[in-house]
Amino acid sequence: MAWVPTHNQVHHKLNNKPGDSSQSPKWFEGNHLAALLVYPVLTNFAQTKDINGFLKDLWKRDRPAFLAAASEYVVFFGSMAALFLIDWRKALLFFFIPSRSRSSPSRW
Repeated sequence: MAWVPTHNQVHHKLNNKPGDSSQSPKWFEGNHLAALLVYPVLTNFAQTKDINGFLKDLWKRDRPAFLAAASEYVVFFGSMAALFLIDWRKALLFFFIPSRSRSSPSRW
């Protein structure tokens, strides 16, 4: 459900055109450390408006779906925080870097 507002509803409709909050800047061609570190932060800021609008709409029209979507965000970010608190080096090595390097950022 977390991909619905930014990927399914926006990216598939606009496909890297203006207004696509998940498009990557041109300098993110290929996998490199700068892209792995900066892209998630930049897209998080860009996608916040779409995600908030999606959650507000779900709250109004479908409370069970809202609870499901909100719980995904809580579990995901809570797990990330817990992993980084337990051992930030292993979290980077086993969780964050592999999840960001499966494909080049220009295709995310």
